Amino acid sequence: MPITFDSSIILTMDPGELRTEIEIQERMATTNVTGEETATWVTVAGPVMARIETYGGGEYTRADRTEARATHRVTLRYLDTLDVTAVMRVHLILADTYLNVILATDVQYRNAVLSLLCAEER
Repeated sequence: MPITFDSSIILTMDPGELRTEIEIQERMATTNVTGEETATWVTVAGPVMARIETYGGGEYTRADRTEARATHRVTLRYLDTLDVTAVMRVHLILADTYLNVILATDVQYRNAVLSLLCAEER
């Protein structure tokens, strides 16, 4: 089932709707003492305030197993110092939950609002 994205976000954002403190993290490859490559997550932006909305969800069958997947839309002020990509994740600080970024959109290409379509990490 393809994931669709709703770009009908209003550019004027009420700051009171940005209630959730988040960090944006990027996967970095590091080498441990034995020379093995390991992946660690490094915070590249944050903490910043964002609006989190449950966007959808469903169950999917993969390798004869049923898995649940919840998607969320994370809306925040545009970060001109960071190019958010699909190899990043969002850390909801108070809930200690991680959301993998699927799609990052500069709403109406005005560098004012950044909208991230994310899937819950399982």
